[in-house]
Amino acid sequence: MDIKRFLKPAVAIAAASALIFACTVMVKEIILPAHPTTDNVEEIHVLLDMANGTGHNNTPWVFAVLLPKEWNAKETATVTYSTDGLTKTKWWNGTTTGRWAGEEIVDGTMSLATNDDRETISKAPWPEALAAKFGMMGNYYDMEWVVFKSDDLFNLGEDNDNHTIIDVTLKVKTGSERISFWFAAMYGTMEKGLQDDRDWGNRYASPIKAKMTLEGDGDLVDYAIPPLVSTTPSLFSYEDLLCVNFSSRAGDIVSILNGQTDVYLCGKVLLDNGEELTVDEEAVRMHNVSYSLYKYYIYPRAYFKVPQDRTIQNMYLWFRNADGTKVEDADGALFVRPAKGTPLN
Repeated sequence: MDIKRFLKPAVAIAAASALIFACTVMVKEIILPAHPTTDNVEEIHVLLDMANGTGHNNTPWVFAVLLPKEWNAKETATVTYSTDGLTKTKWWNGTTTGRWAGEEIVDGTMSLATNDDRETISKAPWPEALAAKFGMMGNYYDMEWVVFKSDDLFNLGEDNDNHTIIDVTLKVKTGSERISFWFAAMYGTMEKGLQDDRDWGNRYASPIKAKMTLEGDGDLVDYAIPPLVSTTPSLFSYEDLLCVNFSSRAGDIVSILNGQTDVYLCGKVLLDNGEELTVDEEAVRMHNVSYSLYKYYIYPRAYFKVPQDRTIQNMYLWFRNADGTKVEDADGALFVRPAKGTPLN
Protein backbone atom coordinates (compact mmCIF):
# COMPACT_ATOMS: atom_id res chain seq x y z
CA MET A 1 0.00 0.00 0.00
CA ASP A 2 1.36 3.43 -0.97
CA ILE A 3 0.13 5.43 2.00
CA LYS A 4 1.42 8.77 0.67
CA ARG A 5 -1.17 8.78 -2.12
CA PHE A 6 -3.83 9.38 0.54
CA LEU A 7 -2.25 12.60 1.79
CA LYS A 8 -3.79 15.97 0.98
CA PRO A 9 -1.66 18.83 -0.42
CA ALA A 10 0.13 20.14 2.62
CA VAL A 11 3.31 21.51 4.11
CA ALA A 12 5.78 18.70 4.80
CA ILE A 13 8.56 18.93 7.37
CA ALA A 14 11.03 16.05 7.30
CA ALA A 15 12.99 14.91 10.30
CA ALA A 16 16.42 16.51 10.31
CA SER A 17 18.30 13.31 11.14
CA ALA A 18 17.83 9.69 12.15
CA LEU A 19 19.47 7.74 14.92
CA ILE A 20 22.21 5.42 13.68
CA PHE A 21 21.09 2.33 15.56
CA ALA A 22 19.39 -0.25 13.38
CA CYS A 23 16.73 -0.98 15.96
CA THR A 24 15.57 2.55 16.57
CA VAL A 25 12.40 4.28 15.47
CA MET A 26 11.91 7.84 14.26
CA VAL A 27 9.33 10.45 13.40
CA LYS A 28 10.03 10.62 9.69
CA GLU A 29 7.87 13.52 8.58
CA ILE A 30 5.23 15.98 9.78
CA ILE A 31 2.71 17.05 7.14
CA LEU A 32 0.75 20.13 8.20
CA PRO A 33 -2.34 21.49 6.44
CA ALA A 34 -1.39 24.13 3.88
CA HIS A 35 -3.80 26.78 5.20
CA PRO A 36 -5.01 25.95 8.72
CA THR A 37 -7.62 28.33 10.11
CA THR A 38 -9.16 29.21 13.45
CA ASP A 39 -12.28 27.37 14.68
CA ASN A 40 -11.84 24.55 12.21
CA VAL A 41 -11.15 20.82 12.29
CA GLU A 42 -7.69 20.40 10.79
CA GLU A 43 -6.00 17.22 9.62
CA ILE A 44 -2.31 16.63 10.35
CA HIS A 45 -0.32 13.64 9.10
CA VAL A 46 2.76 12.27 10.85
CA LEU A 47 4.86 9.55 9.20
CA LEU A 48 6.61 7.19 11.60
CA ASP A 49 9.41 4.79 10.72
CA MET A 50 9.52 1.56 12.72
CA ALA A 51 12.98 0.16 12.00
CA ASN A 52 13.98 -3.49 12.06
CA GLY A 53 14.38 -5.11 15.45
CA THR A 54 12.32 -2.54 17.33
CA GLY A 55 11.50 -5.20 19.88
CA HIS A 56 7.76 -4.74 20.36
CA ASN A 57 6.40 -7.62 22.36
CA ASN A 58 2.61 -7.57 22.11
CA THR A 59 2.44 -4.01 23.39
CA PRO A 60 0.42 -0.90 22.40
CA TRP A 61 2.49 1.76 20.70
CA VAL A 62 2.26 5.38 21.80
CA PHE A 63 1.77 8.52 19.73
CA ALA A 64 2.05 11.94 21.40
CA VAL A 65 1.52 15.46 20.08
CA LEU A 66 2.17 18.89 21.57
CA LEU A 67 -0.80 21.23 21.18
CA PRO A 68 -2.17 24.48 22.69
CA LYS A 69 -4.13 23.81 25.86
CA GLU A 70 -6.97 26.04 24.72
CA TRP A 71 -7.74 23.59 21.90
CA ASN A 72 -8.88 21.03 24.48
CA ALA A 73 -7.51 18.25 22.29
CA LYS A 74 -7.98 15.63 25.00
CA GLU A 75 -11.72 15.97 24.47
CA THR A 76 -11.93 16.67 20.75
CA ALA A 77 -8.97 15.13 18.89
CA THR A 78 -9.06 11.75 17.13
CA VAL A 79 -6.17 9.63 15.86
CA THR A 80 -6.18 6.83 13.26
CA TYR A 81 -3.34 5.19 11.36
CA SER A 82 -2.51 3.08 8.32
CA THR A 83 0.61 0.99 7.80
CA ASP A 84 2.86 -0.06 4.98
CA GLY A 85 3.17 -3.82 5.27
CA LEU A 86 1.82 -4.56 8.74
CA THR A 87 -1.12 -6.90 9.14
CA LYS A 88 -3.42 -7.76 12.01
CA THR A 89 -4.12 -11.29 13.10
CA LYS A 90 -5.93 -13.06 15.97
CA TRP A 91 -3.79 -14.72 18.61
CA TRP A 92 -4.78 -16.70 21.66
CA ASN A 93 -4.25 -13.61 23.87
CA GLY A 94 -5.99 -11.17 21.55
CA THR A 95 -5.35 -9.29 18.35
CA THR A 96 -1.72 -8.56 17.60
CA THR A 97 0.13 -6.93 14.75
CA GLY A 98 3.24 -7.83 12.77
CA ARG A 99 4.51 -8.91 9.37
CA TRP A 100 2.54 -12.00 8.57
CA ALA A 101 -0.53 -13.05 6.68
CA GLY A 102 -3.63 -11.28 7.88
CA GLU A 103 -5.79 -8.22 7.50
CA GLU A 104 -3.83 -5.15 6.32
CA ILE A 105 -4.24 -2.24 8.70
CA VAL A 106 -6.17 0.74 7.31
CA ASP A 107 -7.63 3.31 9.72
CA GLY A 108 -6.34 1.53 12.79
CA THR A 109 -7.72 3.16 15.91
CA MET A 110 -6.03 4.79 18.90
CA SER A 111 -7.42 5.84 22.27
CA LEU A 112 -6.45 8.63 24.63
CA ALA A 113 -3.97 7.46 27.26
CA THR A 114 -5.41 7.65 30.76
CA ASN A 115 -3.83 8.69 34.03
CA ASP A 116 -3.32 5.00 34.78
CA ASP A 117 -1.08 4.60 31.72
CA ARG A 118 2.33 5.21 33.27
CA GLU A 119 5.57 5.74 31.38
CA THR A 120 7.83 2.79 32.21
CA ILE A 121 10.98 4.64 33.33
CA SER A 122 9.60 7.60 35.33
CA LYS A 123 6.40 5.84 36.48
CA ALA A 124 4.60 9.15 35.79
CA PRO A 125 1.54 9.61 33.53
CA TRP A 126 2.74 9.92 29.95
CA PRO A 127 2.02 13.66 29.49
CA GLU A 128 4.00 14.48 32.65
CA ALA A 129 6.89 12.24 31.61
CA LEU A 130 7.09 13.88 28.18
CA ALA A 131 6.95 17.40 29.63
CA ALA A 132 9.75 16.55 32.05
CA LYS A 133 11.99 15.04 29.36
CA PHE A 134 11.28 17.28 26.35
CA GLY A 135 9.67 20.43 27.76
CA MET A 136 7.47 22.59 25.54
CA MET A 137 9.74 22.50 22.47
CA GLY A 138 10.32 26.25 22.24
CA ASN A 139 6.76 27.40 23.05
CA TYR A 140 6.25 30.02 25.77
CA TYR A 141 2.47 29.90 26.21
CA ASP A 142 0.31 27.14 27.67
CA MET A 143 0.84 23.91 25.74
CA GLU A 144 0.24 20.27 26.63
CA TRP A 145 1.35 16.84 25.53
CA VAL A 146 -1.64 14.79 24.40
CA VAL A 147 -0.92 11.06 24.32
CA PHE A 148 -2.68 8.27 22.43
CA LYS A 149 -2.13 4.50 22.47
CA SER A 150 -2.96 1.93 19.79
CA ASP A 151 -6.02 -0.18 20.44
CA ASP A 152 -4.20 -3.18 18.90
CA LEU A 153 -1.02 -4.74 20.21
CA PHE A 154 2.15 -4.66 18.12
CA ASN A 155 4.70 -7.43 17.72
CA LEU A 156 7.93 -6.58 15.89
CA GLY A 157 10.64 -8.83 17.25
CA GLU A 158 14.40 -8.29 17.40
CA ASP A 159 14.90 -10.46 14.29
CA ASN A 160 12.67 -8.37 12.02
CA ASP A 161 14.63 -7.05 9.01
CA ASN A 162 12.12 -4.60 7.58
CA HIS A 163 11.18 -0.95 7.96
CA THR A 164 7.53 -0.20 8.52
CA ILE A 165 6.08 3.23 7.73
CA ILE A 166 3.01 4.27 9.70
CA ASP A 167 0.86 7.17 8.50
CA VAL A 168 -0.83 8.69 11.56
CA THR A 169 -3.81 10.98 10.96
CA LEU A 170 -4.58 13.50 13.69
CA LYS A 171 -7.84 15.44 13.45
CA VAL A 172 -8.12 18.32 15.89
CA LYS A 173 -10.33 21.39 16.22
CA THR A 174 -8.40 24.64 16.43
CA GLY A 175 -9.25 27.46 18.83
CA SER A 176 -10.63 30.92 18.18
CA GLU A 177 -7.30 32.71 18.58
CA ARG A 178 -5.01 33.23 15.61
CA ILE A 179 -1.75 31.74 16.81
CA SER A 180 1.56 30.39 15.59
CA PHE A 181 3.29 27.64 17.56
CA TRP A 182 5.67 24.70 17.41
CA PHE A 183 3.68 21.51 16.78
CA ALA A 184 5.64 18.44 17.89
CA ALA A 185 5.12 14.69 17.64
CA MET A 186 6.84 11.66 19.17
CA TYR A 187 6.54 7.88 19.11
CA GLY A 188 7.06 5.21 21.75
CA THR A 189 5.65 2.02 23.19
CA MET A 190 3.91 1.18 26.43
CA GLU A 191 6.39 -1.62 27.06
CA LYS A 192 9.66 0.29 26.63
CA GLY A 193 8.60 3.83 27.59
CA LEU A 194 11.26 6.53 27.32
CA GLN A 195 14.03 3.99 27.59
CA ASP A 196 17.58 4.93 26.57
CA ASP A 197 19.37 1.69 25.76
CA ARG A 198 23.12 1.90 25.10
CA ASP A 199 23.15 -1.43 23.26
CA TRP A 200 20.01 -1.08 21.17
CA GLY A 201 19.39 2.65 21.03
CA ASN A 202 16.24 4.46 22.09
CA ARG A 203 13.04 2.46 21.91
CA TYR A 204 11.19 5.74 21.31
CA ALA A 205 11.51 8.51 18.75
CA SER A 206 12.56 11.88 20.13
CA PRO A 207 10.02 14.49 19.03
CA ILE A 208 10.49 16.63 15.97
CA LYS A 209 8.62 19.89 15.54
CA ALA A 210 7.13 22.06 12.82
CA LYS A 211 5.75 25.60 12.93
CA MET A 212 1.98 25.75 12.52
CA THR A 213 0.37 29.15 11.88
CA LEU A 214 -3.38 29.68 11.82
CA GLU A 215 -5.05 31.98 9.35
CA GLY A 216 -8.07 34.02 10.42
CA ASP A 217 -9.20 37.29 11.93
CA GLY A 218 -7.40 39.17 14.68
CA ASP A 219 -3.80 39.77 15.61
CA LEU A 220 -1.37 36.89 15.40
CA VAL A 221 0.11 35.68 18.70
CA ASP A 222 3.39 33.81 18.21
CA TYR A 223 3.81 31.21 20.96
CA ALA A 224 7.52 30.94 20.09
CA ILE A 225 8.19 34.53 21.19
CA PRO A 226 8.51 35.04 24.94
CA PRO A 227 5.53 37.08 26.20
CA LEU A 228 6.12 40.53 27.68
CA VAL A 229 3.91 39.56 30.59
CA SER A 230 3.60 36.21 32.33
CA THR A 231 2.70 34.94 35.77
CA THR A 232 4.05 32.30 38.10
CA PRO A 233 2.15 30.03 38.26
CA SER A 234 0.73 30.44 34.75
CA LEU A 235 -2.67 29.10 35.86
CA PHE A 236 -4.19 30.65 38.96
CA SER A 237 -7.33 31.91 40.61
CA TYR A 238 -7.67 35.41 42.01
CA GLU A 239 -7.41 33.97 45.51
CA ASP A 240 -3.81 32.84 44.86
CA LEU A 241 -0.50 34.50 45.55
CA LEU A 242 1.19 35.02 42.20
CA CYS A 243 4.29 36.59 40.73
CA VAL A 244 3.78 39.04 37.85
CA ASN A 245 6.71 38.97 35.43
CA PHE A 246 7.30 41.84 33.00
CA SER A 247 9.95 41.70 30.26
CA SER A 248 10.63 45.00 28.54
CA ARG A 249 12.08 43.07 25.62
CA ALA A 250 10.87 39.72 24.27
CA GLY A 251 12.21 38.48 20.96
CA ASP A 252 11.60 41.19 18.37
CA ILE A 253 9.10 42.97 20.64
CA VAL A 254 10.59 45.96 22.48
CA SER A 255 8.48 47.75 25.07
CA ILE A 256 8.41 51.53 25.46
CA LEU A 257 9.74 50.83 28.96
CA ASN A 258 12.88 49.10 27.73
CA GLY A 259 15.90 50.56 29.53
CA GLN A 260 13.88 52.05 32.42
CA THR A 261 15.37 51.52 35.87
CA ASP A 262 12.01 51.76 37.63
CA VAL A 263 8.85 50.06 36.38
CA TYR A 264 5.55 50.24 38.31
CA LEU A 265 2.80 47.62 38.31
CA CYS A 266 -0.64 49.15 37.61
CA GLY A 267 -3.98 47.52 37.05
CA LYS A 268 -7.67 47.27 37.75
CA VAL A 269 -10.13 44.55 38.65
CA LEU A 270 -13.77 44.13 37.71
CA LEU A 271 -15.95 42.87 40.57
CA ASP A 272 -19.07 40.72 40.56
CA ASN A 273 -21.27 43.80 41.19
CA GLY A 274 -19.84 45.68 38.17
CA GLU A 275 -17.58 47.92 40.27
CA GLU A 276 -14.01 48.68 39.11
CA LEU A 277 -11.06 49.13 41.45
CA THR A 278 -7.90 50.71 40.01
CA VAL A 279 -4.32 50.91 41.23
CA ASP A 280 -2.21 53.48 39.38
CA GLU A 281 -0.93 56.41 41.43
CA GLU A 282 -0.35 54.01 44.35
CA ALA A 283 1.29 51.39 42.12
CA VAL A 284 4.29 49.55 43.54
CA ARG A 285 7.75 49.57 42.01
CA MET A 286 8.63 46.15 40.63
CA HIS A 287 11.92 44.41 41.42
CA ASN A 288 14.38 44.86 38.57
CA VAL A 289 16.03 41.43 38.49
CA SER A 290 17.92 42.01 35.22
CA TYR A 291 18.26 44.68 32.56
CA SER A 292 14.90 43.81 30.98
CA LEU A 293 13.10 41.64 33.56
CA TYR A 294 10.92 42.90 36.43
CA LYS A 295 8.98 40.86 39.01
CA TYR A 296 6.52 41.52 41.79
CA TYR A 297 4.41 39.19 43.97
CA ILE A 298 0.80 40.15 44.52
CA TYR A 299 -2.28 38.73 46.19
CA PRO A 300 -4.91 40.26 43.87
CA ARG A 301 -7.58 40.72 46.57
CA ALA A 302 -5.16 42.60 48.82
CA TYR A 303 -3.38 44.52 46.05
CA PHE A 304 -6.65 45.99 44.76
CA LYS A 305 -8.26 46.23 48.23
CA VAL A 306 -11.26 44.13 47.29
CA PRO A 307 -14.00 44.05 49.95
CA GLN A 308 -14.51 40.67 51.62
CA ASP A 309 -18.05 40.32 50.28
CA ARG A 310 -17.03 40.85 46.66
CA THR A 311 -15.30 38.55 44.15
CA ILE A 312 -12.99 39.41 41.25
CA GLN A 313 -14.41 38.69 37.79
CA ASN A 314 -11.52 39.97 35.66
CA MET A 315 -8.15 41.61 36.02
CA TYR A 316 -6.22 44.01 33.76
CA LEU A 317 -2.57 44.95 34.12
CA TRP A 318 -0.37 47.68 32.68
CA PHE A 319 3.04 49.13 33.48
CA ARG A 320 4.53 52.62 33.62
CA ASN A 321 7.70 54.49 34.46
CA ALA A 322 8.09 56.58 37.65
CA ASP A 323 6.34 59.75 36.45
CA GLY A 324 3.79 58.05 34.17
CA THR A 325 5.11 59.58 30.95
CA LYS A 326 5.70 56.12 29.49
CA VAL A 327 2.99 53.48 29.77
CA GLU A 328 3.00 49.93 28.42
CA ASP A 329 -0.52 48.64 27.96
CA ALA A 330 -0.42 47.51 24.31
CA ASP A 331 -3.31 49.87 23.57
CA GLY A 332 -5.29 48.26 26.36
CA ALA A 333 -5.35 44.83 24.72
CA LEU A 334 -2.25 42.79 25.52
CA PHE A 335 -2.59 42.49 29.27
CA VAL A 336 -6.27 41.73 29.66
CA ARG A 337 -5.17 38.22 30.58
CA PRO A 338 -1.83 38.02 32.38
CA ALA A 339 -1.14 34.58 30.92
CA LYS A 340 -2.64 32.28 28.32
CA GLY A 341 -5.30 30.07 29.83
CA THR A 342 -5.63 32.09 33.02
CA PRO A 343 -9.06 31.29 34.48
CA LEU A 344 -10.98 34.54 34.82
CA ASN A 345 -12.77 33.80 38.04
